[in-house]
Amino acid sequence: MSAHGQRQMSALHIGVCDGWALQLGEEALVAVSAEAVVLKVDDARRAAEFWAAALDYKAEEDSPDFLVPPQGNGVRIHLDERDRTHLDLWLDRSTSDLDTEVERLIALGARRVEWTYPDDADFVVLADTEGNLFCVIA
Repeated sequence: MSAHGQRQMSALHIGVCDGWALQLGEEALVAVSAEAVVLKVDDARRAAEFWAAALDYKAEEDSPDFLVPPQGNGVRIHLDERDRTHLDLWLDRSTSDLDTEVERLIALGARRVEWTYPDDADFVVLADTEGNLFCVIA
C-alpha cells in the first residue's frame, strides 16, 4: 500500500486470483478491487445450494443471495434472478472517488454504456474492451 492507502502496482489487477494481472508497463494507483461476481440465475435457491457446495462457500446471514468464502475474505458470489452476469468492482472511497475511478478506467479502454440508474445510484456501469459489462461501486 502507498502512503495514501491505494495499492500501488506495476500492473492493473483485474483478475480474481492475486497472481493474475494484465501488464500495463506504467505504475498504476488502483482504488478498485474485484469483490463480487454477479451470476444471472433462474432459481437463486437452487444455484446457492450448488455454488455453496461446489466452492465450500456459505450464504451471508442477512443476504442469502450472497455467497462468501468460509474465512470471509475473497470474492463473493451474488446470485441474481434479474441482472446479467458481470463483475462488481468496489471502490475504496478513502483513496479515490467514483468519478475519478470511472475516468481512469475509461482511459484504460473501458466505455460507458447506456443504463437506467436509480436516483440514488452509487455505481456506474461500464463495458471492458471486449464488451463485457462491469460495475464500479462506491
